[in-house]
Amino acid sequence: MAKAVAEFGTWKSPITAKSIASGTVQLLDPMGAGGGKGEVYWVEQRPSEGGRHVVVNEAGGDCTPPGFNSRTRVHEYGGAAYTVDGGDLFFADFKTQQLLRHALAAPPGTPPVPLTLHKDASVRFADFVVDRPRGVLIGVCEDHREQSGGGGVCGPAAVKNSIVAVALDGSGSISILAEGHDFYACPRVSPDGQWLAWTSWDHPSMPWDDVELSLARLAPPSDGGGVAALGGPPCVVAGGVGESVDQPCFSPDSSAVFFLSDRTDKWNLYRVAVGEPGGGRPRPIEAVAPINAEVGGPKWQLGGSSFAFVGASILAFSYHRPGAAVNELRLVSLGESASEAALPLVGGRTLHGGTLGLPASISRLRAVGDDGLCLLGGGPADAPAVHRLDGVGDLLAGGGGTDATVLRRPFDPSTLGFDLAGYLAVPTHLEFGTTLADGTATTAYANVYTPTNADFDHPLGTKPPLLVKIHGGPTSSARTTLQLSIQFWTSRGFVVADVNYGGSTGFGRAYRNRLKGAWGVVDVNDACNVAKHLADTGAVDPRMLCIDGGSAGGYTALACLAFRDTFTAAASHYGVADLAALARDTHKFESRYLDGLVAPYPEGEATYTARSPIEHVDGIRCPILLLQGDEDAIVPPNQATAMHKAVQAKGIPTKLLMFEGEQHGFRREENIVRALEAELFFYGRCFGFQPADEIEPFTIDNLPDGRSVL
Repeated sequence: MAKAVAEFGTWKSPITAKSIASGTVQLLDPMGAGGGKGEVYWVEQRPSEGGRHVVVNEAGGDCTPPGFNSRTRVHEYGGAAYTVDGGDLFFADFKTQQLLRHALAAPPGTPPVPLTLHKDASVRFADFVVDRPRGVLIGVCEDHREQSGGGGVCGPAAVKNSIVAVALDGSGSISILAEGHDFYACPRVSPDGQWLAWTSWDHPSMPWDDVELSLARLAPPSDGGGVAALGGPPCVVAGGVGESVDQPCFSPDSSAVFFLSDRTDKWNLYRVAVGEPGGGRPRPIEAVAPINAEVGGPKWQLGGSSFAFVGASILAFSYHRPGAAVNELRLVSLGESASEAALPLVGGRTLHGGTLGLPASISRLRAVGDDGLCLLGGGPADAPAVHRLDGVGDLLAGGGGTDATVLRRPFDPSTLGFDLAGYLAVPTHLEFGTTLADGTATTAYANVYTPTNADFDHPLGTKPPLLVKIHGGPTSSARTTLQLSIQFWTSRGFVVADVNYGGSTGFGRAYRNRLKGAWGVVDVNDACNVAKHLADTGAVDPRMLCIDGGSAGGYTALACLAFRDTFTAAASHYGVADLAALARDTHKFESRYLDGLVAPYPEGEATYTARSPIEHVDGIRCPILLLQGDEDAIVPPNQATAMHKAVQAKGIPTKLLMFEGEQHGFRREENIVRALEAELFFYGRCFGFQPADEIEPFTIDNLPDGRSVL
């Protein structure tokens, strides 16, 4: 059947905003529980339930009781909000931030048992592990009770973070195990119950900057239980200035702690022995399996797992080489003693993504049962799904093994009503020329998607519009797994360039540090240069160059408009417009983030002014759409309202859409739909094309009906 001919942007696509929001869930935090075969659990974020987080098991049942939301607000970004142990689900409830215990075998309607007493979200918990012998849950606590003032220090500086032990008996008893640092993460108890490891860092560092790994003995369990204490002073065993360490995990025999470190540029696996070194000597730190690839990523959310121990002696870890189409999963044997195994480990077996049913890209990796792994991953044609791989020992021994099983997909392709393959744009890796902050020539990277639609073609001689997407963070990355939110654009005739600008993760510490003191310069250079590259090579229409981004990505989009004239339209999703206002008015986790990205504040206030789009509205010449949640504690709504007022006053076409009840990012089905459709409608009005979708129209300030900017 011949394709219909229609101009780019007007193609009708079955990948609708409604199908993206209502037919999909986001899958998070898989974990295994129980011995033998074990069972896999994960979290589903459900737009159809207002963005509620629900813990689910592989048997297909919801574990989070009705009316509860398994989501923590520690660091505001959350993560690691639940664990399962001994038939019990332990989770933080979003509304109250209480820690709750729920027996999975309890009759329907049985309420969970509160383990903590505060119901006003002032005391928050995450990243916890169960210590049954001591009768406690050990995890991260974030105490906001003094934040509102009442004398002394107030604001983010008054928030106290610590490692605590919460009694399992429902008494509300909490004992502090570690305090004094600004942030804590990854408390882990050794399998023999004698040791506790954790990571910590202090302002102005972020968890990908300068982090310490500490180790301490635990005092023996008390007779009554419900209490835990350290049995001696903690010792810093790894990390420090110029090194980011993460994901400490004890070996099955409790003889060593394995962890990630970027001490040689890329996050790799290292080992440090447990026990007293004697003579005041530091414990030696050894590379486990050096590789020129990243194992792990930035700790925006608590939890995260890039390696796991399977059974008594197998180590499994996944990694991604920059520009490679697939991840690799490596299995190696530790022998009889994890602390005495000769390093670096050699041999083993490497499995490539796409073989044995493994996803092309793996973002989470946890052990399940005695001989299995659970994975979260996807590929260019598959959105991240929960997988299970059994028979790991047989695979390491050279056996054929069995294919990984998909336990849950974020959406069911069979219910779409069309063949997704006909509308699927596969990304290509682009390395393009750009410049560093000092003007030195270099290169950066992007994933580029081209217009793809089985039903439509374009008129001869026409070129497509471009949408440059800027990921958030800015310490994050653009991924290549299937994102229907990108296919939404390509199936309507847009080229999409998803940019891994300087400062992105996945390319090592040196690439990440390009953005040190240079946010608003390096990222802007890279965003503009990828657009220029695609325009100069004839891949896109230079009159229709769009850019969008969320949070930090929204800042870069606005900065590109304020300081350059490359783009012709933009959409900022809860983006930063005023850097100084953000430094003064944001949550604790990021309250000193800009010290490293821009300059210390207020000492560097002149730099903040020089790089804030709100201070340079005179440089903006093209239309801007602003989308914002009215409950955003990370980038407060006043950023969007101030930017809208300033741009509107200048006469630039603009629109502000405020979403009631949304925080940092849109989770409710109706708002996800509205945000996607509104951006398409906005570009159509600006460039004079009519989308095929039926979209609720809105008035664009300073753009009369029937007019475009072309």
